[in-house]
Parts: sequence; structure tokens; C-alpha cells
Amino acid sequence: MDRAEKVSTAFLNLFHDPIVILDSTIKMSVSIGVAVYPDDADNPQSLRKRADHALYQAKGLGRNRVIFATEDMCRAIDLATSIEMALRDALESRSFTLYYQPICDISGNIHHFEALLRTTNESLAVLGPSRFIPIAEESGLIIPIGRFVLEEACKQLAEWRSLGICQRPIVVNICARQLLQQGFADEVLGMLSQFQIEPHLLELELTETTAMVDLSEISDTMAQLADAGLRFSIDDFGTGYSSLSRLNELPITALKIDRSFIKKLNRHSGSEATIVAVVQLAKSMHIDVIAEGVEEKGQFELLRELGCDLFPGYLFARPIPAKLMTRTLVNEKVSDLRS
Repeated sequence: MDRAEKVSTAFLNLFHDPIVILDSTIKMSVSIGVAVYPDDADNPQSLRKRADHALYQAKGLGRNRVIFATEDMCRAIDLATSIEMALRDALESRSFTLYYQPICDISGNIHHFEALLRTTNESLAVLGPSRFIPIAEESGLIIPIGRFVLEEACKQLAEWRSLGICQRPIVVNICARQLLQQGFADEVLGMLSQFQIEPHLLELELTETTAMVDLSEISDTMAQLADAGLRFSIDDFGTGYSSLSRLNELPITALKIDRSFIKKLNRHSGSEATIVAVVQLAKSMHIDVIAEGVEEKGQFELLRELGCDLFPGYLFARPIPAKLMTRTLVNEKVSDLRS
């Protein structure tokens, strides 16, 4: 092990200084993954696999480093690989579907809906979206999955229009990789045109972390969509340390306070002061405040007093499949959605 570390570190140091060729200076980054015989594996195939795992980790941590394989690392990468394979299977078999959760106003009336990705693929369903969506983003599969979500949301809006019910916006979650995709704005606008959907009926929600990527890379895309009439909201606000100047430069119409702050209300945790600060910030920018994860009446009443505008959460309604939502919306009774 010591010898492997010395050799790999020496090799890494060879590329520390830029390489000068004629009038060109080349700065190279090198990542090294190491697996040691027989500690990590006792055959060439397994040894190479573990070294590849370590190399993947080294690249993910920012390159220019040496990483040695560990059991936990290999297990995590094997799991990620199996999740990626399940995602590909789910796409091919079209086993993804959308559930819809009403977002209610201070009077308990439905203001809009959030589209939530679900799947009938057993292995993915057990993990849940919070576990498989990051793998979809890392692998690039979020692009076709995101396209599916956008198309299904537009289809749903068109169906509700044809039935003469509930012309309220649907919120779709997107990530940085989608925003950075060339032609993303044209793709979204093309779907709206295909299904004859008014742009204001589709809202795109991005995480605060996504909003922290290079503005020059996403601002033009967001501006093109906002100019067409789409709205944007920020999810998980309060967890990504975004700056006021950043928010001012983006066409944001709503902030969704992360559920972790909502859960800590009435526990002397400082969450109330944080929420007050977010509300004041939002009001100064003339944008709505959404309190995520409201499950108790006391939470709702306090959040309403603090100035929050909109409330997703089990207190009002759980996410339900599209067909059931359509049947329920005929009466538009939020109470019917709580069970």
C-alpha cells in the first residue's frame, strides 16, 4: 500500500507544472484510482473494476488527486450503476408516471399543481425520487426523463382544458443539466405550441443550487422562456446560500422555503426568524413565498401569519395519480384529496 501511494503520488506530481510545447502552454489535470492486490481483489478483472471505482471518485472530487479503493466506495458505485440500469429500463418500458399535488392559497383553494415523478419500476420505487434523481442527473438520463415530465404535464393541461376543468398552472422541476442543454428553451416552447398550452400555465422550478451555476450559462435560456410567459420558482430556498444579487438577476416569481425549516417551527430553533427574513426578502422583490411540507394546522396558521402565500403539504392534499386527480377536480374539493 505504501509503495503504491508513493508511485501514484510521484506520477501525479509529474503533471503539477504546465507543459510547454513551442509557444503553447498546456495545463493537464490527472486523476488516479488505485486498487491493491490482494487487499482489494485477487484477480485482474475485479482489481481493474475497483481501480475504476476509485478513479471515478477521484474525478468526482475535483481531479488532480489519488484515491484508493474502499469497500464502501465500491458498494456505493455498484449501487449507483444498478440504479442507472434501472432508470434505463424504466425509460425503455415507459414505467414512469406523474402524480400531482395541489398547492393551496391561504383560503385553502387550489392555486396550482406540482408534478411529481413516480415509477412502477420496483427497485426505483423502493428508493424513491430523492435517491434516483441525482443518479439520473449524473448519468445524463435526466434529459430524456425531464422531456417525459414536461410532455406529460403539457398533455395533462390539454386534457383538463378539453374537459373544461381546472385551468391552473402545473409546476415541473428542472435541473441545471436541463437548463444548460442547447435548445432547451425551444424544446419547451415547442411542446407548449404542440399542445396549445398558454405559457403562463407551465411553471419551471429549479433548486437553489441550480440557480448558483454560472449565470451566463442559464440566464439567456431563462429570459427566453420568461419573455414567452413562463414562470420560475426556486425550490429548497435557504439551503443553497444564494445571494440577493443572484436572485435579482433571474426571472424568479416564487421562493419555496425548504421543509427543514417548516419542521422546526415552534421548537425554538430559529426557524421562525429565518422564515420571516425570507418573507421580507421575497416581498421586497414582489415574489410569492411557498411554505413546503405543511402537515399540521398549527404550522399553517403560523406560516400564514408570517406572510407565506402558498402551501403544499399533506395538511391540504397528498400527491395522487393523474386519473384520480382529474376525477376529483370535477368537484374541486380539496377535502377529497386528503385521504
